[in-house]
Amino acid sequence: MPEKCGLMPHGLGTVVQAALAGISVGVLAFKCSIDNSGRGPVRFVFDSSKNLAGSAWMHVVNLVVAASLGRLASRHVDACQWYFIEIIMDTTIGVYVEYKLLGFILCILKQGSQGMKDLAAAIEAPCISMEDIVEVTHSDGAANGIDLPLLPSGSEDRPVSYAEEFRALLGRLNPGRYATQLFSWLGVVTVMKFVMVTIMLLLSRQLEAVSGFVLSPVASRPSAKLVVVMILTPGVMNALQFWLQDNIFVDVAKDHYVQEQERRRNSSFGDHE
Repeated sequence: MPEKCGLMPHGLGTVVQAALAGISVGVLAFKCSIDNSGRGPVRFVFDSSKNLAGSAWMHVVNLVVAASLGRLASRHVDACQWYFIEIIMDTTIGVYVEYKLLGFILCILKQGSQGMKDLAAAIEAPCISMEDIVEVTHSDGAANGIDLPLLPSGSEDRPVSYAEEFRALLGRLNPGRYATQLFSWLGVVTVMKFVMVTIMLLLSRQLEAVSGFVLSPVASRPSAKLVVVMILTPGVMNALQFWLQDNIFVDVAKDHYVQEQERRRNSSFGDHE
């Protein structure tokens, strides 16, 4: 039997995680540079922070689940193989589950009491105060965004620094709303994980067979298998997952923008009566 490969080899784990984090941040930075959703860079940054927090939390859970499933499923399947299965499942089917689950939660909240409706609004609304900030409205009806800088441009002798921009940004942050959005997203990805684990347990033999076939070229080379499972696969699939999950935040922002526009129209219509 091929030697089982360890998930986190001594001395390499930190380097691997730093590389994967760099890839994830790079993907989000590139998406921000081409983003035309209308969220603006400020909301994009805070959406990305939720994306990164969810990914970090899921990575910890994946390591624990992979080791546990590897022991429960089969003596012929190592933790690396189950980690590979988890990555593929979470970044494909898992993202769809997150999308539907978040939509379901918001739908239920909006149909409940006023407190539940307020919670739904807190999840959808920007976590940055919009007053006195330049708003951007796109012709395609995309969500309103925020243009930087948040401060006056300063003078030639003393231009506004990034530190001042950042302090101004934090001054407009609604901590309660941001915490609500962050923890609701962590809740969504946690429930997604339970759904994925259930599917993996029910289809363990089939998934073992498929993953074994895919990883068969490196099955007898633990070092190569480790590179494929812990670097190449997460690097590619996490990039896809981050891109798709950010699209979920785009949909949430657009829904909130549409609702706000409708509320303002209704309010304006009522004032004219």
